Amino acid sequence: MEPKTRTEDFWSVVETHNRIYKLEIRLISPNILRTNEKAREALEELKRLYGQDEIALTLENESGNLRIPKIPIADYIDYAAEGEGKWTLITEGAKGGKKKHTSDKAAITLDLPIPSEDEIHNEGQLELETGIPAPGRGASDAQLVAELLEEANALEKSPSRG
Repeated sequence: MEPKTRTEDFWSVVETHNRIYKLEIRLISPNILRTNEKAREALEELKRLYGQDEIALTLENESGNLRIPKIPIADYIDYAAEGEGKWTLITEGAKGGKKKHTSDKAAITLDLPIPSEDEIHNEGQLELETGIPAPGRGASDAQLVAELLEEANALEKSPSRG
């Protein structure tokens, strides 16, 4: 599984560069995740035929005139953005030459609170004799999970999410 990414980062690169030399999309064949259905169905059919674990699509134009139409590319970028693949674009550089843009740089990250050593010791230490979490551990774990879900839901609902 790859990191979840923002699709708008891909489209921003496409829309802000005059020269696109290469697009590579690597997609993991479908598993239990319910991602973009069009891309998923196409990859399931290919997996049925070939048995691959991953598929790579590479499009190149030596003169930098590669066109990236939203249809059908958007389905595959959406699929990759859900953690089911990654993309690379090669465009013109700011000072000449070429520049590589990757989905790795568009990864969504969450900042989570890190408990202090005292908190770990007081709330989270396992009872050595029983292997059962120490009293109070459940509440702090539940709070951490709630904060994580809140952050993830906020990212999913944010207007900048593609």
